Amino acid sequence: MTPGELKQARGHLRLSQGALAKQLGLGSKAKVINGARTVARWESGERRIPGPGAVRVRVLLQHLVEWPEPVPVWQPPPP
Repeated sequence: MTPGELKQARGHLRLSQGALAKQLGLGSKAKVINGARTVARWESGERRIPGPGAVRVRVLLQHLVEWPEPVPVWQPPPP
């Protein structure tokens, strides 16, 4: 995943860098700022997304983007 793809996907999901960091488990509430900085560095290309981090990013984005709509439970029509 390129820095541009990450930024585009995050924008598509309407997540801030901090929100994405939190979803990825990059920091607790007290450390969200550091997680947001990490995401910012990935998006700028300053740092590469580490192997396990890249996998987590792809899985998370795929899960959030391609998660199917819940199937409604069938109920008989009213009498």
